Amino acid sequence: MDYKFSPLGLSTVTVVASSSGGAPVQIAPVTGTQPIAVRLVNNSTIMAYVEIGSSTVTAASSVSMPIRPTSEFLMATSGIALYVAAITTASSASLYATPGKGL
Repeated sequence: MDYKFSPLGLSTVTVVASSSGGAPVQIAPVTGTQPIAVRLVNNSTIMAYVEIGSSTVTAASSVSMPIRPTSEFLMATSGIALYVAAITTASSASLYATPGKGL
């Protein structure tokens, strides 16, 4: 079985993180319980903190997953966790989220 990441054919979504946070951004249509993978790219020079969840998800620098500057992270999530929220401790950062399958 091939586990390499493969985009689902959906558009990559830009998530703008700032020190005040922001509204969650939908990265894929809700699919029920079908798990998907999400490739997150932090294209900035500062740390970003990310949460993936439902439409009410929020990120906090004290508890959310850190994504190092100019790096990427690949993670699996449930089919109902298709929103991304991000925050920084200073300035702003652009993150890119691509839904797919495989890790």
